[in-house]
Amino acid sequence: MNQGKSSGIWVVAEISEETIHPSTLELLGKAHEMSQNSQDSVTAILLETSQTNHAASLIGHGADQVLVVKNDLFADFDPVLSKTAIKQLADDYQPNIILFAATLKGRALAPRLQGALQTGLTADCLDLSINDKGQLLQIKPSYGDNLMCTILTPTRRPQMATVRPNVFNTLPFDNTRQGAIIDLTIALERPYTYQVLE
Repeated sequence: MNQGKSSGIWVVAEISEETIHPSTLELLGKAHEMSQNSQDSVTAILLETSQTNHAASLIGHGADQVLVVKNDLFADFDPVLSKTAIKQLADDYQPNIILFAATLKGRALAPRLQGALQTGLTADCLDLSINDKGQLLQIKPSYGDNLMCTILTPTRRPQMATVRPNVFNTLPFDNTRQGAIIDLTIALERPYTYQVLE
């Protein structure tokens, strides 16, 4: 999508062994920090099964709101299924920025969503900031980590990046933080004819 009506910083939550992956909390901390200057709200995107409830934890760690899609198909990570769900959310809500952890799951999901949204994606960032034009400064190593470069996505939205784990601090959990938890329903089905047995 083109820039214009897009707003807000999204962090795609990653669930590992039925808990929120620490890298998600690190991204929420950084997104919260960036939002203080940009006035963007911080939204966590949570795809989970009907047996889990992680939204309150994401609010307590810095999210202003959580968009929750519950579906038992999310029990096994499927980047195509997740891409389909987040693409619909992005079409509806028009985020300015979407962030992923540069984990195995994040690296599988982010480029698929980038292709579906026809926007830019910077992989393996070490730092992020927002300039006075609302552009995401995506700082990443290059040439065998010998050079740091800053990448912009000047015209397309959302601006997307994956970020290495363990580079940002996690905000201490605050059980007094208030935020909106929005439950959404998206019609989903597996696009494959195989089943993961173990």
